[in-house]
Amino acid sequence: MPKKSASTVEATLDERGQLLDAFAQLVAERYGYSVARRVKQAEMSVATEALRKDATALRGRITESIESLIKEPKAEIAATITEARASLEAKKKEISEASKPYREAMSPLNRGVRFFDNVIIPDSLKQLGYPIQPIFNLSDHVKEKMELAKKAKKVKAVVPA
Repeated sequence: MPKKSASTVEATLDERGQLLDAFAQLVAERYGYSVARRVKQAEMSVATEALRKDATALRGRITESIESLIKEPKAEIAATITEARASLEAKKKEISEASKPYREAMSPLNRGVRFFDNVIIPDSLKQLGYPIQPIFNLSDHVKEKMELAKKAKKVKAVVPA
């Protein structure tokens, strides 16, 4: 096998370094989309909190009314259930309308993350020479990191802020 010159090895290492840097930029972009989606999700949660609480209360009222209707069949209880169900449907539509701008903002972010996961990252890994194959067991390194994160979370929950 012919020996490679120092300049050839340097050029190969430089090219690989550029590929790895480009890959890191791709992963950072994908992660940025993921973080932005979580931010939008949190904003939507805050914006619709009161509406969702109202819907939960209506569901509770319906459940209680159904239980009452089973114990004591009365027309007025049935009417209450019908009214509450109509109110719940209206509340669901209200929640849907309130969350629509947030969902519209999240949709392209979700599509971008899926595209990165299904196309860009696998193609980049193949270009870098890493095989794409299913891995069904977590590596020891990942297990250790997950355990440390779990312990840190427990400590954080115990220590008052």
